[in-house]
Amino acid sequence: MTVLQIASAEAPYNRPALGVRAARLLGLAEAMGLLPTAAPIARLDRRAILGPVRHLLRQGIGRNAALEFETAADPERLAELLDRLHAELLASPTPHTEAHQLGDLLGLDLLARLTSASPTSLRRYAAGERTAPDDVAARLHHLAVIVSHLAGGYNDFGIRRWFLRPRPQLKGRSPATALGSDWDPDGGAAQQVLRLAEALNSSPAT
Repeated sequence: MTVLQIASAEAPYNRPALGVRAARLLGLAEAMGLLPTAAPIARLDRRAILGPVRHLLRQGIGRNAALEFETAADPERLAELLDRLHAELLASPTPHTEAHQLGDLLGLDLLARLTSASPTSLRRYAAGERTAPDDVAARLHHLAVIVSHLAGGYNDFGIRRWFLRPRPQLKGRSPATALGSDWDPDGGAAQQVLRLAEALNSSPAT
């Protein structure tokens, strides 16, 4: 989870309204294992965005928005397209890539605890040898969204610790304990853990 190392931005992505949206999209794509390159992205510019957008298109995600993004130049329209792409990415779980990415980041033992799936099954999902059940796929995607928020403030070690450290907002429980087993991403505990992660990146993209 070290691909995004953004230190500068080129117009129009040096505008906060675009820079925040672009970084949010790239962060979610990375957490889902959908960035097409392992090379660090240090500069936010058209080239840095187009590669991932084209990769999402090849995965069948955000087809219309991705095609329009190729030629869009107006900053307000770019902002709308980035919002659409982010929303469509949120609605497009990819358990194969997410199991691989999260397994590398969190370790299979922690990921198994968080998804209520065995390490062996997770390895098979990550390798594409078996299709993840819907409930496990939904948990993997929810965890990827959480990680995309955490990556803005923590390194890999810090993200792993975040899931295990007690939090006063969770009545002294860790996020992993608050989630429990066989949890529903739409349930109260999962949404509370997500809001806790979201609070790390509360700057509005306006």
